[in-house]
Amino acid sequence: MASFLKQLSVLLGLVAIASSQELVCTSPSKFHIPTVVHNWIGAVEYCHLLGMRLAVVDSEAKHNEIVRLVEFSKIYNMTKTDLWIGASDLAQEGNFVWHATGMEPTFSKWNRLQPDNAGGTEHCVHMWYEPTKNWNWHWNDWNCELKLTFVCENAPRWDDSHLVSRP
Repeated sequence: MASFLKQLSVLLGLVAIASSQELVCTSPSKFHIPTVVHNWIGAVEYCHLLGMRLAVVDSEAKHNEIVRLVEFSKIYNMTKTDLWIGASDLAQEGNFVWHATGMEPTFSKWNRLQPDNAGGTEHCVHMWYEPTKNWNWHWNDWNCELKLTFVCENAPRWDDSHLVSRP
């Protein structure tokens, strides 16, 4: 119950911030890279408040576009940069899925020996650039409570034409 209240408090805080700052993503890009930091759940909620989703990196082209945008953004540090993306194994250990779609990744950029769930506490995916440690925008599972930058993505509109109605 305490965890739920804490998450509710964070969500209400984000709503208050969004209301006071009138956060709206007006970027013509498919992606938005905020300059704030949040834990993984906070990043999901922040993107949602913008009418976006935490990025679903389902192709090498999208991965490369995010890298390019980050490298030209305010959050980029040539020594070390990392940011949340929208996959986790929070629902089932070892089964990573995109939060926004529930689908398993068909593309991935895991670093060698990843994901590893080090310490039994790594369940959320981030992209990590730290060349001195051989991390060149690879994916890693990480502790979801850590506060990182993140990337939001304009979500495609839902098409329900494939649904069958029942009498």
